Amino acid sequence: MTRVIVYTVALAAFIAATAMTFAAIFIPDWITWESTSPSGGHFTKTVGLHRSCSSIDSQKPTCAHFPQYEDCHGTDRYFCSMWRSVGFLMSFAAVFELATVVAYVVVLLGGKQKRETGWKILGFLLVLVAVVQCAAMALVAYLFDNDDRFFVGWKLDKSWILCTISWSIAIVSAGLISLSAFVFPPEGGYELIPSERHGVREGSPTNSLSLYILSTILLLKNMDQLAEQSDKLVGFSNPLIELCNERPDAEVNATEEFMFQDITVKATFTDYKSSLLFRYFI
Repeated sequence: MTRVIVYTVALAAFIAATAMTFAAIFIPDWITWESTSPSGGHFTKTVGLHRSCSSIDSQKPTCAHFPQYEDCHGTDRYFCSMWRSVGFLMSFAAVFELATVVAYVVVLLGGKQKRETGWKILGFLLVLVAVVQCAAMALVAYLFDNDDRFFVGWKLDKSWILCTISWSIAIVSAGLISLSAFVFPPEGGYELIPSERHGVREGSPTNSLSLYILSTILLLKNMDQLAEQSDKLVGFSNPLIELCNERPDAEVNATEEFMFQDITVKATFTDYKSSLLFRYFI
């Protein structure tokens, strides 16, 4: 069962990874070539998923659509297909990253039950995102190593690095979330009502069953079946312990009344000294 803090930290890291993915898509800096002329001029050419930019010295770079028409015909057709596949994979990953962010929010705000099981769907989405981005990264690396247009002097640059960091965060998050589901202790049960947190004697039973029973009474209080259900609810009750402390010498089968919300509850001391077993009825 994963605690809230684990999901919160993982979400913060994944939002950063998502930002890196979008930066890698829009920044035309996957592969870069730089050259310095004998006269001291500096020429830079960068290639992105959808644009290619070039600049001389510190002038504003000029950009054009990439790949160009000539890159998609003749012997270069394979390069065009693979490069466009990289763009598709990155866009696909970005969509799933947004879906994963929504899943994180749903799990975090969905209560204890969703946090108990939400790690499974989050783990699946994170692995899917990582696999898709890793495939895109690998395709670019393959083209960089094998395509003749990338000769000595070209290098993998910022966008490729951002993609690598992004999918690494996704796969690490998937592993840690799955691991924490088994390593971290379970979340606590229902929160005690503030007014009932005092007056509990040492050794008194305090488990979530009692709070579940009282919650059930509250849920049923406006239903027709309240009368026939309420006398069947048996268990340990923390809210009654304060009443018990006031009656330390209560006899077996003695009955007391107290107000809980707008309900008058009668508690019968079935076996106070040994187990604090009560029977509720309205």
